Amino acid sequence: MPPLTRPQITNQLRELGLAPGNVVMMHSSLSALGPVEGGPETVIDGLFDAIGPDGTLVVPVFRDSVWGDRTNFGNSDCDCSSPDGLCTSQQPGFQGVLTECVRKRPGSLRSCHKTHSWVAVGPASRQLLSGHRQTPAI
Repeated sequence: MPPLTRPQITNQLRELGLAPGNVVMMHSSLSALGPVEGGPETVIDGLFDAIGPDGTLVVPVFRDSVWGDRTNFGNSDCDCSSPDGLCTSQQPGFQGVLTECVRKRPGSLRSCHKTHSWVAVGPASRQLLSGHRQTPAI
């Protein structure tokens, strides 16, 4: 099977109904796609081609915890003191290479949640992610 290309990915996503300006939440598996010319970046680029510059992509970057133990919200990796509750953590998520490509994109924002943070890229990112942090029951 020849590797998938960026135009093929874009066209197939459009055939599925993705359109410019859409907000898309993606759970993903690169291995499920088979070979991709250019690897994970090609998949994400193809998705952004499908939703255009007015679209927003949201992906999970869940972890065991970005702050340390379950009662500690204050280590130096995450500063959730911003008024909109966005996280400064640069710790990778545990959701795979595609979500990591999104997390590392310029302009990506991360919600401030201890174990279930999300990353978004696009014009609706701040609106979607703001205020996500909640203190869990202990």
